[in-house]
Amino acid sequence: MTDYTYFTGRIEAPESVKVQARVTGYLVSVDFEPGAEVKVNQRLFQIDPRPYQAALDMAIGQVHLAEARLKLAEADYARAVEIAKTPGAISQQDVDKYAAARDEAVAAVAAAKASSEQARLNVEFTNVISPIDGRVGRNLLTVGNLVKQDNSLLTTVDSQDPMYAYFDIDEYVMLRVMRLIKEGQITQSNEKDGLPIEMGLADEGELYPHQGRIDFINNRMDPTTGTLQIRGTFANPTLGFKNLRILTPGMFVRVRLPIGPAHD
Repeated sequence: MTDYTYFTGRIEAPESVKVQARVTGYLVSVDFEPGAEVKVNQRLFQIDPRPYQAALDMAIGQVHLAEARLKLAEADYARAVEIAKTPGAISQQDVDKYAAARDEAVAAVAAAKASSEQARLNVEFTNVISPIDGRVGRNLLTVGNLVKQDNSLLTTVDSQDPMYAYFDIDEYVMLRVMRLIKEGQITQSNEKDGLPIEMGLADEGELYPHQGRIDFINNRMDPTTGTLQIRGTFANPTLGFKNLRILTPGMFVRVRLPIGPAHD
């Protein structure tokens, strides 16, 4: 027989992202099936890119214009330096002016390139992509709606495998477990594996068929409840139908923690 302590936990995804637009514009396409699994960098939405493409073309033109002015300024400065070799042909003040014009042209090229890079990023941001692998929710806006930068929530994406089960352990049980670990009665194969933990779902009765490992212990007790938050990690394989998985974020689960080794 093995002694256990029992807890109620909640499933959470290791990565959960609220997908928002990074530019403002009208939505022109929704490029995913709601509820499907998506890959990192997969496009989910597209915002009308035409205004941003026009701004990029203008910015690139400004770069070319600044580079042409820089070329002329460098040529003027080179001629001034050459003329200055003849005494009295040109004043030092004029040479300094040509040098300053050249430096100003160099700065103008750098500023134009920075502006064009910002415009390029805006064009890129019109493609709203998934930042992680996971399951996408429903699209909260449809084609034709105005999307506002950093304001309009478009959808959510939650990672799927593994899943976390968070639960709170009371101070008495925590101290008991710590003393058993100190005495060597609770062991783990290595530091990365963590302590073993078992989990059961709402329809599994008294069974706890899901095996996991504790991989996180909070750094302080909650003084209002006298509990410490613990996290277990559990595998979440697909069920074979549309890549559905049994563990879902927000699900309540039953968790039991072995206290000490099995005994007769």
